[in-house]
Amino acid sequence: MKRNFVLYVLSTLVMSFVFVFLFELHNVTIDMDIMGRIYFVLSSVFHSATLMFVPYLLFGVLLALLTRRKPQVAQVVYLVFASLLVILAIVDQYVF
Repeated sequence: MKRNFVLYVLSTLVMSFVFVFLFELHNVTIDMDIMGRIYFVLSSVFHSATLMFVPYLLFGVLLALLTRRKPQVAQVVYLVFASLLVILAIVDQYVF
C-alpha cells in the first residue's frame, strides 16, 4: 500500500509537469505575471492529484486489498491507467 501511494505521488507530479509544460507552449503565458504563474502551477498540481485519485482509489487501494498476495498486480494496473491518463492529457492538449 505504501508503494502504491508513492506511485500516486509520482504520477501526480508527472501529470502536473505535462500540464505546465504544454501550457508554456501557448502564447497565453506572455501576459502572465509571477502570481499568475504560481497560481497555474498550484492549480496544475491539484488538478493532477484529483485526476490521478480515481485510478489510485480503484486500482491502487481496492485492487491491492483484493490481491493481498500479489501486490504487484495492483501496481502494474495502476501504472497502466495512470499512463493512459497522461497520454490522454497530452493528446487533448495537441488536439484542442
